[in-house]
Amino acid sequence: MSCAGIQAGGEGVAMEALIIVAHGSRREDSHEVMERIRQDVASQVPYHVRLGYLQLQHPRLEEVIASLWQEGIRKIVVVPAFLSYGAHVVEDIPAILQAMVHRYPGVEFFLAEPLGYDPRLAAVLLDRVQGKKRAIR
Repeated sequence: MSCAGIQAGGEGVAMEALIIVAHGSRREDSHEVMERIRQDVASQVPYHVRLGYLQLQHPRLEEVIASLWQEGIRKIVVVPAFLSYGAHVVEDIPAILQAMVHRYPGVEFFLAEPLGYDPRLAAVLLDRVQGKKRAIR
Protein backbone atom coordinates (compact mmCIF):
# COMPACT_ATOMS: atom_id res chain seq x y z
CA MET A 1 0.00 0.00 0.00
CA SER A 2 1.48 3.32 -0.96
CA CYS A 3 0.58 6.90 -1.57
CA ALA A 4 2.77 9.90 -2.37
CA GLY A 5 5.24 10.47 0.44
CA ILE A 6 4.42 7.20 2.19
CA GLN A 7 6.93 4.61 1.17
CA ALA A 8 5.97 1.16 0.03
CA GLY A 9 8.15 -1.82 0.70
CA GLY A 10 10.49 -0.68 3.39
CA GLU A 11 11.64 -4.19 4.22
CA GLY A 12 14.60 -3.89 6.54
CA VAL A 13 14.13 -0.15 7.02
CA ALA A 14 16.09 1.15 10.03
CA MET A 15 13.09 2.58 11.82
CA GLU A 16 13.36 4.87 14.80
CA ALA A 17 9.77 4.43 15.99
CA LEU A 18 6.82 2.13 15.54
CA ILE A 19 3.27 3.37 16.05
CA ILE A 20 0.58 0.78 16.65
CA VAL A 21 -2.64 2.43 15.52
CA ALA A 22 -5.95 1.15 16.84
CA HIS A 23 -9.54 2.19 16.31
CA GLY A 24 -10.29 3.60 19.76
CA SER A 25 -13.21 2.96 22.06
CA ARG A 26 -15.28 4.64 24.75
CA ARG A 27 -14.35 1.78 27.08
CA GLU A 28 -11.24 2.43 29.16
CA ASP A 29 -10.40 -1.27 29.34
CA SER A 30 -9.76 -1.28 25.58
CA HIS A 31 -6.80 1.05 26.17
CA GLU A 32 -5.45 -1.31 28.81
CA VAL A 33 -5.45 -4.19 26.33
CA MET A 34 -3.73 -2.14 23.64
CA GLU A 35 -1.19 -0.80 26.13
CA ARG A 36 -0.29 -4.35 27.16
CA ILE A 37 0.28 -5.24 23.51
CA ARG A 38 2.42 -2.11 23.09
CA GLN A 39 4.50 -3.03 26.12
CA ASP A 40 5.00 -6.59 24.85
CA VAL A 41 6.20 -5.30 21.49
CA ALA A 42 8.40 -2.61 23.07
CA SER A 43 10.12 -5.19 25.25
CA GLN A 44 11.30 -7.01 22.12
CA VAL A 45 12.67 -4.18 19.97
CA PRO A 46 15.35 -1.48 20.32
CA TYR A 47 13.25 1.47 19.07
CA HIS A 48 10.37 3.57 20.38
CA VAL A 49 6.96 1.88 20.31
CA ARG A 50 3.92 4.11 20.71
CA LEU A 51 0.19 3.62 20.62
CA GLY A 52 -2.18 5.93 18.75
CA TYR A 53 -5.90 5.90 18.07
CA LEU A 54 -8.04 6.98 15.14
CA GLN A 55 -11.00 8.11 17.22
CA LEU A 56 -12.67 8.18 20.64
CA GLN A 57 -9.41 7.91 22.62
CA HIS A 58 -6.14 9.74 23.02
CA PRO A 59 -3.46 10.00 22.00
CA ARG A 60 -4.63 10.26 18.42
CA LEU A 61 -2.29 9.12 15.67
CA GLU A 62 -1.55 12.74 14.77
CA GLU A 63 -0.64 13.55 18.40
CA VAL A 64 1.79 10.64 18.58
CA ILE A 65 3.48 11.74 15.35
CA ALA A 66 3.79 15.30 16.67
CA SER A 67 5.38 14.00 19.87
CA LEU A 68 7.86 11.84 17.97
CA TRP A 69 8.73 14.80 15.74
CA GLN A 70 9.51 16.88 18.83
CA GLU A 71 11.79 14.07 20.05
CA GLY A 72 13.73 14.17 16.79
CA ILE A 73 12.37 10.92 15.33
CA ARG A 74 12.51 10.93 11.53
CA LYS A 75 11.68 7.33 10.48
CA ILE A 76 8.28 6.06 11.57
CA VAL A 77 6.56 2.79 10.77
CA VAL A 78 2.81 2.69 11.36
CA VAL A 79 1.14 -0.70 11.82
CA PRO A 80 -2.67 -0.86 11.83
CA ALA A 81 -3.98 -3.05 14.66
CA PHE A 82 -6.85 -4.17 12.42
CA LEU A 83 -7.55 -7.61 11.01
CA SER A 84 -8.50 -6.60 7.48
CA TYR A 85 -8.44 -3.90 4.82
CA GLY A 86 -11.49 -1.91 5.87
CA ALA A 87 -11.99 1.83 5.32
CA HIS A 88 -9.74 2.84 8.23
CA VAL A 89 -6.80 0.87 6.82
CA VAL A 90 -7.36 1.67 3.15
CA GLU A 91 -8.50 5.30 3.39
CA ASP A 92 -8.27 6.94 6.82
CA ILE A 93 -4.79 5.97 7.99
CA PRO A 94 -3.12 6.72 4.62
CA ALA A 95 -4.92 10.10 4.48
CA ILE A 96 -3.68 11.01 7.97
CA LEU A 97 -0.14 9.97 7.07
CA GLN A 98 -0.30 11.92 3.82
CA ALA A 99 -1.21 15.05 5.80
CA MET A 100 1.65 14.34 8.21
CA VAL A 101 4.13 14.06 5.31
CA HIS A 102 3.31 17.68 4.45
CA ARG A 103 3.25 18.86 8.05
CA TYR A 104 6.57 17.22 9.00
CA PRO A 105 8.93 17.39 6.01
CA GLY A 106 11.96 15.19 6.45
CA VAL A 107 10.08 12.46 8.27
CA GLU A 108 9.89 9.14 6.43
CA PHE A 109 6.63 7.29 7.00
CA PHE A 110 6.17 3.60 6.26
CA LEU A 111 2.76 1.95 6.44
CA ALA A 112 2.81 -1.74 7.39
CA GLU A 113 0.14 -4.26 6.50
CA PRO A 114 -2.77 -4.74 8.93
CA LEU A 115 -2.63 -7.81 11.16
CA GLY A 116 -4.58 -9.88 8.65
CA TYR A 117 -4.71 -13.63 8.65
CA ASP A 118 -2.36 -15.56 10.90
CA PRO A 119 -2.89 -19.21 11.80
CA ARG A 120 -2.12 -18.36 15.44
CA LEU A 121 -5.42 -16.44 15.57
CA ALA A 122 -7.36 -19.71 15.28
CA ALA A 123 -5.68 -20.96 18.47
CA VAL A 124 -6.55 -17.72 20.28
CA LEU A 125 -10.16 -17.96 19.09
CA LEU A 126 -10.43 -21.57 20.25
CA ASP A 127 -8.95 -20.61 23.63
CA ARG A 128 -11.76 -18.08 23.99
CA VAL A 129 -14.37 -20.70 23.09
CA GLN A 130 -12.99 -22.99 25.79
CA GLY A 131 -12.78 -20.16 28.33
CA LYS A 132 -15.27 -18.13 30.30
CA LYS A 133 -18.53 -17.29 28.50
CA ARG A 134 -21.68 -15.46 29.49
CA ALA A 135 -25.15 -16.51 28.51
CA ILE A 136 -27.24 -14.04 26.54
CA ARG A 137 -30.94 -14.41 27.37
